[in-house]
Amino acid sequence: MKGLAEYAEMKRFIVLVALMAATYMGDAQSVPDYLLPTLPPTAEGLGYRGAVKSVSEFQYEITVADLGEIEGILVPGGNHFAASFNKKGFMITQVVYNNDSQFDTYSYTWNNFDQLTRITLMHDDTVRETVSIRRNTAQLPVAITYMDETGAILRKIEQKFGSRNELLHQTEYNQNIIAASASFEYNDQLQITAMRQKNQDGELVVEYRYSYAPSGQPLQMSVYDSFGLLANRTEFIYDSLHRPVEEVVYNPYGKPIQSMNKRYDGTGDKVIEYTVRGAQPDRLIHREISTYNPEGYCTSTKTTSLHQPQREAWNFKYRYDERGNWLEKTHFKQGIPFYRTVRTLTYFD
Repeated sequence: MKGLAEYAEMKRFIVLVALMAATYMGDAQSVPDYLLPTLPPTAEGLGYRGAVKSVSEFQYEITVADLGEIEGILVPGGNHFAASFNKKGFMITQVVYNNDSQFDTYSYTWNNFDQLTRITLMHDDTVRETVSIRRNTAQLPVAITYMDETGAILRKIEQKFGSRNELLHQTEYNQNIIAASASFEYNDQLQITAMRQKNQDGELVVEYRYSYAPSGQPLQMSVYDSFGLLANRTEFIYDSLHRPVEEVVYNPYGKPIQSMNKRYDGTGDKVIEYTVRGAQPDRLIHREISTYNPEGYCTSTKTTSLHQPQREAWNFKYRYDERGNWLEKTHFKQGIPFYRTVRTLTYFD
């Protein structure tokens, strides 16, 4: 019988696979990256206009008696953000704040091929963890090593690639002992057709199989357990513009157990309605409706959920700089101003 620690580690590995396989609607080809460190967003990906060098955002509570001034208490947690970028728009530092004090700093190192090679986490000016990414001549990540503040290896992931640069195998080591592994198969178009995950003893834990439309978009993902029995399958549906509009999860007997729907604003990529439903068509789990202004920023959101039947409505008003980036964002809840987010940007030119 396996120990609890071994079981927990295997379960964590399985969860990573499942999250990457199911989080992105119709994005089955993201699965080989599930063990890699998450890439930081680029300046363009964050929606900034112009060559942004640095940005910081702080959120304040607003008192009804003093709407014209930025006063109140700094909202703690993830509502504070600061980052810097290189001239190509790649993030080189990211700061996480706790209230008004610096908490953690992440530093990102890129090589001459614009590939991430190192992540350093510092807390109170002390290095806490380092992630080193070793790449081959094709700039493919062949080893990802996690080290503590002393440089001791905590965890390591090795990857093997085929002649077409396709990922064939991943192995995870904890303290130099194999914890789990995964292998991948592809079709002629280099699309993943199967992924098999095994535990530290080489036993099959879970298998994912994928099918695609002639256009290349994923149509179905089937999940099989360690006995080769179907656990569930997910179907992906697209509109005439090839945008993912529906994702339906079925149990082994073909009965739908959950569905996710997206509705877009015209021909763009802005999702104006996102709905998640349970096994019964009328069982609403979550719905979010959004509107956007001509600048592409969200101006309102309305959410309803299973545990929050009362609709929650937020509206947002912006003040912009000369480049079209917003500098101030006021958050209204049910028509009452609650927060004001203040942003400072610097540019390379």
